[in-house]
Amino acid sequence: MSAEENKALIRRVTEEVFSQGKTEAIDRYYAPNWVLHDAPPNAGESRDALKQVLNVIRGGFPDVRARIDLIVAEGDLVAYHTISEGTHTKEYFGVAPTGKRVTLRQLNIDRIRDGKIVESWSESFGQGFHYQLTGKAPPVPAAAR
Repeated sequence: MSAEENKALIRRVTEEVFSQGKTEAIDRYYAPNWVLHDAPPNAGESRDALKQVLNVIRGGFPDVRARIDLIVAEGDLVAYHTISEGTHTKEYFGVAPTGKRVTLRQLNIDRIRDGKIVESWSESFGQGFHYQLTGKAPPVPAAAR
């Protein structure tokens, strides 16, 4: 795939999976042996763990949306900066709804092979959703242990 096709793939993943919450699309876009390098303890390192984490987030922030602020590609790598925002309107890790709007900024790099994401690196800036609500790190979901 060309660099432009790889960027288009990442835009589709961001829209379908991270903005629309279509976790079933993860299997279409991520290779079965996908690797998330340096995964935080609450993220897991498999497609199933990613689905669980995203479902937990969407459970507390049903309106969460991600947008790509900047995207560049070279060869099989795509680097992009995302901003995810959502409103805490449902219980999240035992925290009652607060109505608080939260924001997460991330720098991501994905390696694409044969039309699928095979490797990912992600670095978050600022505090995650749970920390913005409570001042504490989130518990570790069972699938990520």
